[in-house]
Amino acid sequence: MGYGASEAVRGPVEAVAFLTTRWPEAGVYSELATPKWAAAATRHGSAEEVRNVFVAAALEAYVLA
Repeated sequence: MGYGASEAVRGPVEAVAFLTTRWPEAGVYSELATPKWAAAATRHGSAEEVRNVFVAAALEAYVLA
């Protein structure tokens, strides 16, 4: 994450893990994304919508390679 080596996020379960353990700071998009990621991790949300919000949060936090 951040300035280290590139890492792949393979699905909502990994996205939630990154958010809860390794995300650099909370921002507008990560706050919006949290419930969406959790819902998608339990198969109750749109994977495409979650991906879009995850990308927005990653851009906001400067962690997208």
